[in-house]
Amino acid sequence: MLLAKRSCWRVVMGACVCCWGALALSAQQATPEATLENVRYVPGGQARQVLDVYLPEAEPPYPVVVMFPGSGAGKADANMIDVAAHLVEQGYAAVSVDYRQRLPEALDDATCALAWVAANADTYGFDAGRLATFGVSLGGQLAATLATGDEPELFLEHCPNRLPNRARVKGVIAFAGALGEPDTDLALPSARAFYQTFSAYKLSIIVNSLDRLVRTPPDEWRTSRALTADARTIAQWLPLYWLDAGDPPFLLIHGLSDAVIPPAASERFAERLADAGVDVELVLLPGAEHIFPLTPDVTAALDLFLESAFADDT
Repeated sequence: MLLAKRSCWRVVMGACVCCWGALALSAQQATPEATLENVRYVPGGQARQVLDVYLPEAEPPYPVVVMFPGSGAGKADANMIDVAAHLVEQGYAAVSVDYRQRLPEALDDATCALAWVAANADTYGFDAGRLATFGVSLGGQLAATLATGDEPELFLEHCPNRLPNRARVKGVIAFAGALGEPDTDLALPSARAFYQTFSAYKLSIIVNSLDRLVRTPPDEWRTSRALTADARTIAQWLPLYWLDAGDPPFLLIHGLSDAVIPPAASERFAERLADAGVDVELVLLPGAEHIFPLTPDVTAALDLFLESAFADDT
């Protein structure tokens, strides 16, 4: 198995950027069985409103990583199981979430799944004060918005559980996240196709809304009169709408050969996080495409990040 070799470090706009060398497709790791499978976080809900729970052999309460696959993928895909296996080995609980493949329904479901974790903390030994989110592609957008969002009740209308203040996200891991960065993401023609596929809006509204978001600085999205009501609604699905200095640290991982979401999107997003005073690490993977290469060096980055995020009780 080829091991990734750390080849350089540099600092960009206060963000820690690591370049990695050769990649392995995946780490050799035992495949765990979920402790609980297909748990409905919305009783009587739709088929995709389910989650799997992986519990470690350590003593509870367990820090929890809530995981969101990319669009078109599922909670039990091989790469999600690989990540869950590693997390369980480190003593973390992993909760892998399926969600409806539409916006804002996907964000509603992600928020509701996080509320389910908080509501069931005593039952399963979760430490609701030490939660992190992990997401791939669209799942990265969900993971990030859960962390920066200040008004979770906007997305809990049809959820049986609430999010207590103690259940705040302590850290975010996003791989090739569809983060809605206006300079390098929303401005692309593919963004129009993405939102046409994953929202109920007509193409004309999407085009108009994205153009307005691209022309308006994200720190003005909440107040600018240049945004229509539709544009502001779409902005609320994105982590930059809610971004402020009080947000938790981020670990962004992106393949430099990603042809779906350009790595420049994560680089620019990292700059915006750093400018806002949010701690951020950006890991760039030469040769990696729009997949998650779970190499030993990548898992080491995850471990260090989570250890630091969960140790910070501020």
